[in-house]
Amino acid sequence: MDSYERSVTLLRFCRGHKKLSVSMFRERGISSGQPPILDYLSRNSGCIQNDLSRYCHLEPATITSILTTMERDGLIERRASPTDRRVWLIYLTDAGHALYDSMQDASARVADICFDGFTESESEQILVYLKRITANIRRVNGGCCRDESQAEQK
Repeated sequence: MDSYERSVTLLRFCRGHKKLSVSMFRERGISSGQPPILDYLSRNSGCIQNDLSRYCHLEPATITSILTTMERDGLIERRASPTDRRVWLIYLTDAGHALYDSMQDASARVADICFDGFTESESEQILVYLKRITANIRRVNGGCCRDESQAEQK
């Protein structure tokens, strides 16, 4: 398989995975911009909007729009910072935590579908390769891809 075919295969995988994920999320009432926000807030309760913007690689105005919808839907709440009146801290509500749990269930189902027919060892090896590919992309794109270590920042 030449480089072009490898690239097309990766592209098909990425598109298929995204389409399946979006479909499963949509069935659970999760919009396309919410998964990375739910993920980050589940690990970084009380963060500021700039943290979310950096983690999600989205413009502050886009994050504001998504958060406004999530707040309207009762998924997050914003609380004034006790140390800086200009800053709002963002928290998941109980409904937001429930949606995060639903998102994790959907993600697990997507993974089950993707790894159907693979042994546990094969699945683990594929993940090793995908993480290496992601690291290569991150290195060339100046860190544009999220990774697990960013989710732990506070």
